[in-house]
Amino acid sequence: MQLMDALGVRRGDLIAFTGAGGKTSALRRLSQELHVAGWRVLVTTTTRMAETELRYFPQSVPLGAIASPQALSQL
Repeated sequence: MQLMDALGVRRGDLIAFTGAGGKTSALRRLSQELHVAGWRVLVTTTTRMAETELRYFPQSVPLGAIASPQALSQL
């Protein structure tokens, strides 16, 4: 079963992962499933993501590189 189905994710949902362990793996898996399904996905963290984890995401944007939400929507 896909994680997106198990969580019942629908377009427009905001999803947060909290707790002690597995957040990055779950975030990576869910975002990949949604991306493959043709969804636009925005992933962010409240902490830092390891440089080695960035390879699992199609595009990354460094903090401070986007001046506005409108600029982000153009990516």
